[in-house]
Amino acid sequence: MDIEYDEDVDAAFVWLVERPDDRSQVVDSEFWPEELKGKVGLLFDARKRLIGLEVLEASNRLPESVLDIR
Repeated sequence: MDIEYDEDVDAAFVWLVERPDDRSQVVDSEFWPEELKGKVGLLFDARKRLIGLEVLEASNRLPESVLDIR
């Protein structure tokens, strides 16, 4: 598992697989559950396997230690 945080947009990618060099080549589809108010998306590969999560407003939803914010 690997976590990639983009402070500029306050979004985190939690990869359940090795972090891809190019997300657009690996992520085939996304699902944004209504229950999570469109703030957490599930990322799937072409074989429909869950490969990661995208968390919006990450600094409000994840601990600083996870995001490595200094």
